Amino acid sequence: MAPSEAHTTAEVQAVHKDERYDMRFPSYLGFWKRSVPGLDEAPRFDMYDEPHLKRRKQILADHPEIEDMYGYDTNTVWITVATVAAQVGLAYLFGRVLTEWHWTMVFVAYAIGGSFSTQIGIIFHEFTHNLCAATSLQNRW
Repeated sequence: MAPSEAHTTAEVQAVHKDERYDMRFPSYLGFWKRSVPGLDEAPRFDMYDEPHLKRRKQILADHPEIEDMYGYDTNTVWITVATVAAQVGLAYLFGRVLTEWHWTMVFVAYAIGGSFSTQIGIIFHEFTHNLCAATSLQNRW
């Protein structure tokens, strides 16, 4: 049986029993035919279950002390305020005070501004996982 003809997990495992990778790995793409927009009418679905829940159960079984670390951190609000204030302050500094072209501005925009923008992205990620406030509504607003 060719890999593209396998339909169930057992069939795929039988075909690929000698290979050394884990099909539960998050970046594993599987052996199904991919759907190509414009050529295929129906989307393709894999037969594999979601790996994060199995991994979470296994980690908690091995290390139950991790569950004590669950919760949210209200310090994220102050980190957010400081990051935004620093970005606005730098924008004002280079837009109104240091108006001549300087290589300093290029460096600050690349290194400091890029770091602040990445920090804001991380903060958004934390908010989407409800890790910054006690309730989902507070994490949204």
